[in-house]
Amino acid sequence: MKKFVLVLMALFLLVGSAFAQTDIGLKGAGLRLGLVDPEGTIESTIGFEGFADLGTFNKFTLEGSILYWKKTVDPVSLRDLAFGVTGRYFFDMGESAIQPFASAGLALHMVKSELDYNIAGFGTTESSSTELGIKIGGGANYPLNDKMSFTGEVSYHLGDIEQFNILAGISYLLGK
Repeated sequence: MKKFVLVLMALFLLVGSAFAQTDIGLKGAGLRLGLVDPEGTIESTIGFEGFADLGTFNKFTLEGSILYWKKTVDPVSLRDLAFGVTGRYFFDMGESAIQPFASAGLALHMVKSELDYNIAGFGTTESSSTELGIKIGGGANYPLNDKMSFTGEVSYHLGDIEQFNILAGISYLLGK
């Protein structure tokens, strides 16, 4: 019985310290723009990403994002709308203003392809799919002032349509 009580007390201490370092909620939001390079014969294109800083848990931050890109090379068009959740681990750089991070997460990719073959009166054929993908990457934040930071990230998305992304943008911090 004493062992059970000791184990229970240790669990309460661990859980309590974990929650003491937790600050979940909307902490900031921003936009990123950059290069998206899908696998295969599809050439690079411009991607847009909106994101929200959802808070911290111990040394990890949580980010929600929506990434969109579209590429058309007649007669084929392909687009991806991805809803993602990413965890980031920020490395301690001491007094440096640069805040480098490693990231990993999951994204739900809604992919749509269209083939427009208006030859001899035919129309358009389209196909869509929804796939779960894994995102790995890294980057850095650099504070511009008390409310805004420059953010840059390089990431690779693993899934049915694999893609390499280089994105940069501005984040606006809330509540400071």
